[in-house]
Amino acid sequence: MKKFTAYKDLDTIEAQCKAAGIQYDARMMDEHGSDYIVVRTIADDSHSGEVLYNMFNGNFFGTTPDGIQFDSMNDMHEDEPWFQQLLAFFYVEKEAPDGQSS
Repeated sequence: MKKFTAYKDLDTIEAQCKAAGIQYDARMMDEHGSDYIVVRTIADDSHSGEVLYNMFNGNFFGTTPDGIQFDSMNDMHEDEPWFQQLLAFFYVEKEAPDGQSS
């Protein structure tokens, strides 16, 4: 199981979204002073494929396109490949002692 050491900064998250062709929305932060940005895997769909990511503490939550609700503070989906991808998207992976990723 991968281990993570920190959460990624806003610029990194935005660049990853652009590279992956997914919607990045910082309006809550920019216009209302919120700590959250929104990442959507389905453009303009606020009911599925949406992740709210807290830039202050690195926590995230949302709903998959299949309607599965998730939360970074809950390990219920930890063994699911899609959840591991979310963790890798938002967090910095811890390197193993030999310099390889864990």
